[in-house]
Amino acid sequence: MDRQRRRATPEIDRAKRRVTELTDERKRLARGVVTGSIPEDLAHEEQTRITGELASAKRVLAASETIYDRIEETLTRSLALVGQAAEVYAAGGPQIRRMSNQFFFEKLLIDDVEDDEVTVVAATLRDPYATLVATDFQRRMIQNALNPGQDPRDGGPGGPTLTVDLGRGSNMDYLVPRVGFEPTLSVV
Repeated sequence: MDRQRRRATPEIDRAKRRVTELTDERKRLARGVVTGSIPEDLAHEEQTRITGELASAKRVLAASETIYDRIEETLTRSLALVGQAAEVYAAGGPQIRRMSNQFFFEKLLIDDVEDDEVTVVAATLRDPYATLVATDFQRRMIQNALNPGQDPRDGGPGGPTLTVDLGRGSNMDYLVPRVGFEPTLSVV
């Protein structure tokens, strides 16, 4: 999400700067008309141009902010629902369970029903859930969590590992060996 924010921020900033520039230009034009340094016919043309460009810049700004906000809101809602999916499914009746299945799954392949027991043989998740569990997406998220240049297979002084503990905080490298601050003393 941070990467998406970094990508969206320059476009949003550009649009904000353009709106500010055009607003300032409009004020300068008004001052020029009041002082008589800009002819009225030229002022009218410039005012029309500035108004059109200002409307366009405001549309770009609104679209950029709306798109980013919608992406962020959708992801946040999806993650919240995924975190509660088991509880909702277990507590819900048949209609809630069916809606949950339709919400999360594109396709469910069911084995023959025997003795009122249903077995799911395979399932195809809907987006964004399919994306969240995709191996490539998880690999990219792990790579984003690492320090630049750090190999996910290198777990630091503790030895190689194929997982990354995302709960360790912003310091992803070991500062102190596992033995501690003081040197180990041999018992005499």
